[in-house]
Amino acid sequence: MLREVVENRLEFEVSIGQKKTKRTISVTRTSKHMVRHTRPRPCKAGAGCDYGAASKKDLNRHYWSHHKVWAEENSIPDERCKCDACHTSFARQDHKTRHLRKFPECRDKLGLPTE
Repeated sequence: MLREVVENRLEFEVSIGQKKTKRTISVTRTSKHMVRHTRPRPCKAGAGCDYGAASKKDLNRHYWSHHKVWAEENSIPDERCKCDACHTSFARQDHKTRHLRKFPECRDKLGLPTE
């Protein structure tokens, strides 16, 4: 339940079973999240696909994951990235970053500092 907005932070209570916990979240992040519910971008690729995304970037990633031929035919930008050391492909940059943390041999091959 929403409590109050204090210094651009939203305070609310979350009930999990009988336990209540206070949480805070930034108003900006809340607004971005609410777009997913109020203005989803529908998938245009195939009949029967009811996917809706909050951002164009998320929708493009959906096209490349689930409707690759359609994405190619409609010139949807491919925002995937790959590890230049082992050529593994990633849908998101944060997955590539996690990969580089997990595999020091790739970091070494690319001349990146060890953590």
